[in-house]
Amino acid sequence: MSSGFVSRRFSSIFLPCSDLGRFATSGRDLVTVDAAGDIYRVDTDGTLRRFVHDGAKWAVDGQEIAKGWDRYNLIVAAGPGVLYARAPSGGLRLTTIIPKG
Repeated sequence: MSSGFVSRRFSSIFLPCSDLGRFATSGRDLVTVDAAGDIYRVDTDGTLRRFVHDGAKWAVDGQEIAKGWDRYNLIVAAGPGVLYARAPSGGLRLTTIIPKG
């Protein structure tokens, strides 16, 4: 009897802890990972950056995506390149990022 669920294999990339230290910021709500495994971080100056690890090295290391993200107090990824950002007032912004490289 089938449960109706489809089984899929997922691959994982395990990063050494030393590689993740750069994401341990005081703004822990300003770091997120999307469904593709890309890491997004908002720097203290409000720059949104993208990081991609291919399992051996940082293939994209801090690509600048946009400025002015210091007006948000939370970012959450919802899919590949899809970010939600919440302003302190409660307003929500939806952004779709089409990465270069």
